[in-house]
Amino acid sequence: MSVTNPTGATGATGATGARGITGLTGPTGPTGATGSTGPTGVTGATGATGATGATGIAETLEAGTTTTAEPGVFAAVTDSGTGTHHIFDFLIPKGFDGVTGATGEKGEKGEKGDCGCDGATGPTGPTGPTGPTGATGPTGARGITGLTGPTGPTGATGSTGPTGVTGATGATGATGATGIAETLEAGTTTTAEPGVFAAVTDSGTGTHHIFDFLIPKGYDGVTGATGEKGEKGEKGDCGCDGATGPTGATGPTGPTGPTGATKLCRELCCEAIHNEVANMSVINIYMNCHKKKEEMPLKSNSSEISH
Repeated sequence: MSVTNPTGATGATGATGARGITGLTGPTGPTGATGSTGPTGVTGATGATGATGATGIAETLEAGTTTTAEPGVFAAVTDSGTGTHHIFDFLIPKGFDGVTGATGEKGEKGEKGDCGCDGATGPTGPTGPTGPTGATGPTGARGITGLTGPTGPTGATGSTGPTGVTGATGATGATGATGIAETLEAGTTTTAEPGVFAAVTDSGTGTHHIFDFLIPKGYDGVTGATGEKGEKGEKGDCGCDGATGPTGATGPTGPTGPTGATKLCRELCCEAIHNEVANMSVINIYMNCHKKKEEMPLKSNSSEISH
């Protein structure tokens, strides 16, 4: 029967042997799995601030010329400036002439003269002159004042200045300031007397413009046509005979004259009374003139009257 002896204590490690020769490099192993992302690095220092952008160019406005055009021309505003400097030139038409005045009223008809009394018989007078022409009618009313010309249009608002240039790269530079915009406003409109030149003035301050307009009225209308000539008044009845004039120088013997004026005037008076309605005032005048009553049949609407 065999007996196993117990293992003895491990001996002391021997000295390391000399390093052997490096073996040949083995083939590259397969790529390992991607490792987890490392922590974020510390933020770098802030870059220097970029230079401020240039200020935007401001638009400027100026009131230019004001021209008065003929009636009927359209009002207009033109910009004769260049670049960002605007010059507004205004064209404003005059008002039209007023409407011709109405024709004057027709003159009134003259009143009929009263019946004259019979005078003493005198010589046959010369033919009387033609009656005077009726008075000329009054001058027509003054024409209506012409209409006021139209107000010119308000000028256009100036465009906004361009945005300032962006600063250099770094932390982004501040945006350039916005250009200052001009503002426009229509102010007062004043009506001037005819013949005054139209005008536009700027009563604003700085970049705020207030345009005040001065526009003339049209001239007065043409004077109305002269009224029609009034009708000639009716010829008055036979007037009283004047006192007998002094005897003139003996002239050559003329042809036989007509019947005396007394009989003629009585006949005319009778004829007038018979042709019209009997009027007591006419009869009384006739009787007072002759200072005696004469029987004379007269026509009446109601009955025949005899004196």
